[in-house]
Amino acid sequence: MKKTALVTIPALCLALSTTALADIPSITSVPASDIVTLGEYKGLELEKTVEPVTEEMIDAHIDEVLESNKEDVGDGPVAEGDVATIDFEGKKDGEAFEGGTSEDYPLEIGSGTFIPGFEDGVVGMKKGETKDINVTFPEEYGNADLAGQDAVFTVTVKTIERKPELTEEWVQKNTDVDTIDAYRAQVREELEGEADAAADQALRQQAFQKVFDTCTFEEIPKEDSDPLKESQIEYVKTYASYFGMEFEDFLSAQGYTEESFEEEAAEYGENQAKVLYVCQAIVDAENITITDEEAEQLMADYMVQYGVDTLEALREAVNGETEVDKAVITEKALQIVLDNAEITETVAEETPAEEAAPAEEEAAEEAPAEEAAAEEAPTEEAAAEEAPAEAAAEETPAAEEAPAEEAAAEETPAE
Repeated sequence: MKKTALVTIPALCLALSTTALADIPSITSVPASDIVTLGEYKGLELEKTVEPVTEEMIDAHIDEVLESNKEDVGDGPVAEGDVATIDFEGKKDGEAFEGGTSEDYPLEIGSGTFIPGFEDGVVGMKKGETKDINVTFPEEYGNADLAGQDAVFTVTVKTIERKPELTEEWVQKNTDVDTIDAYRAQVREELEGEADAAADQALRQQAFQKVFDTCTFEEIPKEDSDPLKESQIEYVKTYASYFGMEFEDFLSAQGYTEESFEEEAAEYGENQAKVLYVCQAIVDAENITITDEEAEQLMADYMVQYGVDTLEALREAVNGETEVDKAVITEKALQIVLDNAEITETVAEETPAEEAAPAEEEAAEEAPAEEAAAEEAPTEEAAAEEAPAEAAAEETPAAEEAPAEEAAAEETPAE
């Protein structure tokens, strides 16, 4: 759900300038010098730390690629780790029970999605085969009508897909290299690029935090903070709707009332406005302008990123021209800070891979039913992320996070 924070959006709206050199527009309602007194923003000592790419990370990445490219194995039979698309109907005492029937269900064998005995019964079946699987619901099963009861599931296997092995043949068929070694080298390069990008982002946050901490502020005009506050509230309302929750219920799940959340959103809006004032103040202090050539290149890059080919489409994608202007200011201000900083680059020490925590024994509470396959609601960290239209979220040092929904949703047992 999270979109790229606008602090990293290049300056685009000025690309249509008809002059060789253009002033950058103001994004604050009053002159920045009236609100913020800049501290140190040049000569900062910063450290860029890049996480090393290990062989284990390469293995994990390749395994994910293979998992996401399962291949049809024809007739089968079904084996551990396969994804079998099945139809099933569950009956107790000869009568079908609610939640025990589904069609075209993709079941990963070994996932523990269904109650004990069901997945084992599917192992060995072939495509097109129909089979009765006898199971007993666990005593502690959530549905009292089914807990401890015997049931029969009539299962039909429709397709069988399996994770392919990493072979030279697979590499040649699915990548642009010819050998496993070359593919691993390619993956390493990709992961190293991602690690470097993550280190750059952390460096930007570190830089802006240091600048922000040395600034002093007068009272922030409501004209600047209120729209950011309201945008955050609307974002969280929309986010709650993604989970089919009323706004009040969403907040209550986090221990918030509407009043307490509004107070936090107001603080968020004020902090975001402070960020914009700091960036505006830096740009003003440096008398920053932008050339047509620079703007055109930035626009070209950004339009590729957003998959649009007109300025109007771009503005629509980033929620208006004002948001693009905010991006111009924040990006230019951060670049000034980084260009004038003393940056030390280091590589983080490798740490032993942590042992995976044992899986929770929850299979007994899960039903071999369509409802039982409902995924648990993920931890809602995205509610703490800013709305897509907000500028500088990732670079905001003092912004309070909106409440994150706890992963409290339980897996739905068969009724």
